[in-house]
Amino acid sequence: MSGIGCILRELTFQNDEDLVFSARAIDLLEHPTDCTKKIFGKDAFCFVRNWMFSNIIEPFNCTIPYLPGIVNNTPTCYPSAIVPDYYNSIQLVHSGSMTTHDCIPGCRRWEYTVSLQQSAALSPFDGHAFNLEVSYYDLQYENVKEVYTTSVPGFISQIGGQFGFFLGLSIITVIQIIISLMTATGKLVYVQYRRLTGKRKIATVVVPFTSETGF
Repeated sequence: MSGIGCILRELTFQNDEDLVFSARAIDLLEHPTDCTKKIFGKDAFCFVRNWMFSNIIEPFNCTIPYLPGIVNNTPTCYPSAIVPDYYNSIQLVHSGSMTTHDCIPGCRRWEYTVSLQQSAALSPFDGHAFNLEVSYYDLQYENVKEVYTTSVPGFISQIGGQFGFFLGLSIITVIQIIISLMTATGKLVYVQYRRLTGKRKIATVVVPFTSETGF
């Protein structure tokens, strides 16, 4: 096997079918309306749960016997409750029905896409109806990850870099200037406060009562 080189193999048969899969790994930051960290992948059961809420649980306040556990502490419907409306509520599927429950996928999930490639052979492929090959695209997958572009340390460093570039100052110098201004302002306010309160003081002189003063 060491003397056989790895070469690209191409088949051109009649009715040749190539299924090419593409995989994408998605890792997003959690947003209330976009994705959730509580589940991995897509919430495929959400569609069944929405159908149960809109057609069975909300109208009858119970669930059907063969789909228990959709909602905790929900009793099973009696036949007399759902049989009269069984055909309209269960057998018929309303594609345009509205629901108030959103299906939010997981922030970490895999997505797969399939593309079909067909080619006609120059000569018939006797003995077989078709040829089918299934493979991943370049044996690789795409990784999509959402990250924070700015953090608190990064934001401070960016501010310091901008000050240093335009004004020749560093973030430490700016902090020292702010502290000095706050200290000077505090001292000025304190001096003004002592000056105003000092003027309002009234001098009180105590004169003792004696026979000489006549009081």
